[in-house]
Amino acid sequence: MKNENVADLEQIELSIEHAKQLIDFGDALARLEKNPDYVKIIQDDFFKNNIIRLVKLKAAPQCQDELNQGFIAKQIDAVGQFEQYLTGIRIQANQALVALEKDKEEREVLLQEN
Repeated sequence: MKNENVADLEQIELSIEHAKQLIDFGDALARLEKNPDYVKIIQDDFFKNNIIRLVKLKAAPQCQDELNQGFIAKQIDAVGQFEQYLTGIRIQANQALVALEKDKEEREVLLQEN
């Protein structure tokens, strides 16, 4: 096997392993999101009820001072950041599925050439 092909094969193997890790993470999140406790605490309470509470607090007359408004805004931002984190896991897992198939095909081509 040519040195170039060996290096390519090693890179593909690393890429395959990385894709499998991302897919595993996505699968773990999918299982977690089906868990009734996750649905109850994170999906229903944190992402729904908590946001409603924060929006109401933001408009409450007793929370109009700068300190309270800043605290509420940070909490709303934190919810958004957490949702973006979860969305990132889903996106990376989906992209990894596609990349994994391409890498497997490329690996087979390299192996057949030698």
